[in-house]
Amino acid sequence: MERITNISATEDAGQALRTWQARYKLPSNQDCALVWVESYTEPDGSTVKGFKPGFMLGPIMKERRDPLWTLARLSDGAEFYVLPPLFHWRPSGWYLIEKIKGFAMYSILSVAGLQR
Repeated sequence: MERITNISATEDAGQALRTWQARYKLPSNQDCALVWVESYTEPDGSTVKGFKPGFMLGPIMKERRDPLWTLARLSDGAEFYVLPPLFHWRPSGWYLIEKIKGFAMYSILSVAGLQR
Protein backbone atom coordinates (compact mmCIF):
# COMPACT_ATOMS: atom_id res chain seq x y z
CA MET A 1 0.00 0.00 0.00
CA GLU A 2 1.28 3.43 -0.89
CA ARG A 3 1.48 6.06 1.86
CA ILE A 4 1.37 9.82 1.51
CA THR A 5 3.25 11.81 4.15
CA ASN A 6 3.90 14.97 2.14
CA ILE A 7 0.53 16.41 3.15
CA SER A 8 -0.63 18.91 5.77
CA ALA A 9 -3.94 20.42 6.82
CA THR A 10 -4.92 23.93 7.75
CA GLU A 11 -5.75 24.31 11.43
CA ASP A 12 -9.53 24.23 10.89
CA ALA A 13 -9.36 21.30 8.45
CA GLY A 14 -7.09 19.30 10.75
CA GLN A 15 -9.36 19.93 13.73
CA ALA A 16 -12.45 18.93 11.71
CA LEU A 17 -10.76 15.69 10.53
CA ARG A 18 -9.69 14.77 14.08
CA THR A 19 -13.15 15.62 15.49
CA TRP A 20 -14.86 13.44 12.87
CA GLN A 21 -12.54 10.52 13.60
CA ALA A 22 -13.11 10.85 17.36
CA ARG A 23 -16.89 11.12 16.97
CA TYR A 24 -17.34 8.24 14.54
CA LYS A 25 -15.49 5.25 15.93
CA LEU A 26 -15.47 3.03 12.86
CA PRO A 27 -15.88 -0.73 13.12
CA SER A 28 -12.80 -2.84 12.32
CA ASN A 29 -14.05 -3.57 8.78
CA GLN A 30 -14.08 0.13 7.79
CA ASP A 31 -11.50 2.86 7.24
CA CYS A 32 -11.75 6.63 7.19
CA ALA A 33 -11.52 8.21 3.71
CA LEU A 34 -11.79 11.50 1.90
CA VAL A 35 -14.28 10.68 -0.85
CA TRP A 36 -14.81 12.94 -3.89
CA VAL A 37 -18.29 14.51 -4.14
CA GLU A 38 -19.00 16.06 -7.52
CA SER A 39 -22.47 17.51 -6.87
CA TYR A 40 -24.99 18.33 -4.17
CA THR A 41 -28.48 19.05 -5.46
CA GLU A 42 -31.81 20.29 -4.23
CA PRO A 43 -34.93 18.06 -4.71
CA ASP A 44 -35.67 19.99 -7.92
CA GLY A 45 -32.24 19.03 -9.34
CA SER A 46 -30.63 22.44 -8.97
CA THR A 47 -27.22 22.75 -7.28
CA VAL A 48 -27.31 23.73 -3.61
CA LYS A 49 -26.34 27.40 -3.35
CA GLY A 50 -22.64 27.86 -2.69
CA PHE A 51 -21.72 24.21 -3.20
CA LYS A 52 -18.32 23.46 -4.75
CA PRO A 53 -17.13 19.93 -5.59
CA GLY A 54 -14.69 18.57 -3.05
CA PHE A 55 -13.83 15.74 -0.69
CA MET A 56 -16.15 14.57 2.09
CA LEU A 57 -14.90 12.56 5.04
CA GLY A 58 -16.61 9.21 5.47
CA PRO A 59 -16.16 5.47 5.89
CA ILE A 60 -15.06 2.97 3.24
CA MET A 61 -15.16 -0.81 3.52
CA LYS A 62 -11.72 -2.41 3.88
CA GLU A 63 -12.62 -5.52 1.90
CA ARG A 64 -13.82 -3.60 -1.16
CA ARG A 65 -11.22 -0.84 -1.14
CA ASP A 66 -9.63 -0.47 -4.57
CA PRO A 67 -5.82 -0.81 -4.58
CA LEU A 68 -5.61 2.76 -5.92
CA TRP A 69 -6.68 4.10 -2.50
CA THR A 70 -3.63 5.49 -0.72
CA LEU A 71 -3.17 6.04 3.00
CA ALA A 72 -2.43 9.68 3.82
CA ARG A 73 -0.91 10.53 7.19
CA LEU A 74 -0.74 14.00 8.67
CA SER A 75 2.14 14.98 10.95
CA ASP A 76 -0.15 14.69 14.01
CA GLY A 77 -0.84 11.02 13.18
CA ALA A 78 -4.35 11.45 11.74
CA GLU A 79 -4.78 8.94 8.89
CA PHE A 80 -7.32 8.54 6.12
CA TYR A 81 -7.52 7.06 2.65
CA VAL A 82 -7.77 9.07 -0.54
CA LEU A 83 -7.71 8.31 -4.27
CA PRO A 84 -4.60 10.05 -5.64
CA PRO A 85 -5.94 10.35 -9.21
CA LEU A 86 -8.53 12.80 -7.89
CA PHE A 87 -5.89 15.32 -6.85
CA HIS A 88 -2.92 14.26 -9.00
CA TRP A 89 -0.59 13.30 -6.16
CA ARG A 90 3.12 13.42 -6.89
CA PRO A 91 5.75 12.08 -4.46
CA SER A 92 7.88 15.21 -5.01
CA GLY A 93 5.04 17.67 -4.30
CA TRP A 94 3.52 19.00 -1.07
CA TYR A 95 -0.21 19.08 -0.43
CA LEU A 96 -2.53 21.02 1.84
CA ILE A 97 -6.04 20.04 2.94
CA GLU A 98 -8.39 22.99 3.41
CA LYS A 99 -11.96 23.03 4.70
CA ILE A 100 -14.50 24.38 2.20
CA LYS A 101 -16.47 27.11 3.96
CA GLY A 102 -20.12 26.35 4.68
CA PHE A 103 -19.92 22.61 4.07
CA ALA A 104 -18.34 19.56 5.71
CA MET A 105 -16.12 19.29 2.63
CA TYR A 106 -12.42 19.63 1.91
CA SER A 107 -10.13 20.54 -0.95
CA ILE A 108 -6.60 19.23 -1.46
CA LEU A 109 -4.24 21.73 -3.02
CA SER A 110 -0.74 21.38 -4.38
CA VAL A 111 1.44 23.89 -2.52
CA ALA A 112 4.96 24.78 -3.59
CA GLY A 113 7.53 24.93 -0.82
CA LEU A 114 5.18 24.17 2.12
CA GLN A 115 6.26 21.59 4.67
CA ARG A 116 5.05 21.04 8.22
